[in-house]
Amino acid sequence: MSDSWLEKIILGTVQFGLDYGSGEINKMPSNLEINQILDKALANGINIIDTAPSYGNSENKIGFFNKREELSIITKYSNNHKNINFTDIKKSLICSLENLRLSKVDCLLFHNAESFLQKGKEEINSLAYELKKEGLIKKIGISVYTPQEALNSLDKGIDVIQIPFNILDGRWEQRGVLKKLKGNKIEIHARSVFLQGLLLNEPKLVPLKFQKWNYIFSAFSKWCNENQLSRLDGALNYVLSNKDIDKVLIGVNSLSQLSQILRMKSRKRFTLPEFRVCDENLLNPSKWSSI
Repeated sequence: MSDSWLEKIILGTVQFGLDYGSGEINKMPSNLEINQILDKALANGINIIDTAPSYGNSENKIGFFNKREELSIITKYSNNHKNINFTDIKKSLICSLENLRLSKVDCLLFHNAESFLQKGKEEINSLAYELKKEGLIKKIGISVYTPQEALNSLDKGIDVIQIPFNILDGRWEQRGVLKKLKGNKIEIHARSVFLQGLLLNEPKLVPLKFQKWNYIFSAFSKWCNENQLSRLDGALNYVLSNKDIDKVLIGVNSLSQLSQILRMKSRKRFTLPEFRVCDENLLNPSKWSSI
């Protein structure tokens, strides 16, 4: 893994605008702490920020950061219907730019990939061309949940794809999805690298509904011990060391969490794990409510 691994990090900001869970640890940081987080990120070579209008007032808070023009911003267009039109997209994007106090963003991602992918390549290219021509974006892409959605994007002419990818997830490599995406010159961003925090728990502390996979969490913990890595270091190292992954999205909601990331012990080589699975019920959080 390159010594410049911090350049691959994207800072997620959903926690800047929303309480995403229960307990004090999941509370939104203050505006002061958000500025401290962004300052420290920039000082350590992390300048890519992932946000969205649906993340509460996250975009507004980033917009008040006095060094916002030093940031490369990724924002999202979320739609819950199949009829995507240029007017709505541009209106949403301009609103985001106003909130961010910027004239352009680095990338616009479509959060509902299924409806976006129903559009033809020519229509998508036309949309991307117009937004790029007006100087509002540099890249256009999608956020997907499954390998099949990613495969459906191969001939659509997108620049970026955001996928859920972590050390347990064998689906992407089993189907050769990452290689196919790279073969189409698509930039790959990984999210959910800690499987929404499950990988950071001691096996005995994994919530009861996930106990049937406890043998997997135990194997991961053992693998980390064998490679002299914390669970955070092990999960993050694995994703960062994958040459097909261009960027890695990590969300933090406190300065101490960012500091923990920055203290990560990088490893260029370690034994590859044998505990990867393809079980959608574990790997896809949208299915967790039915477990």
